[in-house]
Amino acid sequence: WHLAEQLHRITAYPEPSPRSLEISLAEQLGITAEEVMVTNGATEAIYLVAHSLEGKHSAIFSPSFSEYADAARLYRHTLSSFSQWPEAPQGAQAIWCGNPNNPTGQVIPKKELVEYIQKHPEQVFVFDQSYASFSPKEVLRAREALSLGNVILVQSLTKSFAIPGLRLGYLVSNATTLEGIRALSQERNSTPLYSTHDKTR
Repeated sequence: WHLAEQLHRITAYPEPSPRSLEISLAEQLGITAEEVMVTNGATEAIYLVAHSLEGKHSAIFSPSFSEYADAARLYRHTLSSFSQWPEAPQGAQAIWCGNPNNPTGQVIPKKELVEYIQKHPEQVFVFDQSYASFSPKEVLRAREALSLGNVILVQSLTKSFAIPGLRLGYLVSNATTLEGIRALSQERNSTPLYSTHDKTR
């Protein structure tokens, strides 16, 4: 019924890219539009990040959302896992962590995260914060992640705004990193980049 009443507003094709949404998100987050990238759900964001890190040694904080490992395998990562923060395996080039964690709900204290990240500037840290809206505990803010320099944040608008009918996620990272990921996104063809068993991300 609501859509029927709004038909007069549907007068043009949508933008070919989500630039307006990225600008709005950037304003809300206090960062530049080049430091945020809207994706087709958090799952696409995960696969694009894995693609950008192709062939790296990835350590995944476990238990975790299965798509981290699935995406890493697709792009030929060497995989390892660890279950106690911050006991990541030596030699890992990328650290993947759901924070808050899916499925346990665990939130690693922000102070611990920042201290560990600062001690390991050679590693890339991918933090999936899709469930941050459901926890009172503090997680990394966009500007904090950018100030660290080696962090990629994955976020889910689908969950934050309770809109399961729309697959919307976004990435936050430095402009150079996202420039490379955007290029990979533009290269996609009709072959699905990610599996579809999680329909809500």
